[in-house]
Amino acid sequence: MVYEYDDFEELREDCEESLENCGYTMNRPYFVFDRLDSIYSIFFLDEDKEDPDIYILDPYGAYEELEPFLKDVKYTFSKMINDAIHRKLNNIPL
Repeated sequence: MVYEYDDFEELREDCEESLENCGYTMNRPYFVFDRLDSIYSIFFLDEDKEDPDIYILDPYGAYEELEPFLKDVKYTFSKMINDAIHRKLNNIPL
């Protein structure tokens, strides 16, 4: 299920609630920009980069030990946006 948020603050609150439910807290400042089911897309605000790296944050995956809790997807924020635009303009499914 895909969720769309009009308010990034609401998305952040949902993420923090999921983290709390799993007994985990983030020690670094981060920005949440997307959610798919219980998996969040974030980037860290303390990295000295103009184009931040994207991470997948899966609180429940960590809790169930199904996969790593935080995963660097080796993708930058601008690359993700440019790829999404390319796909949309060329009718390529996401």
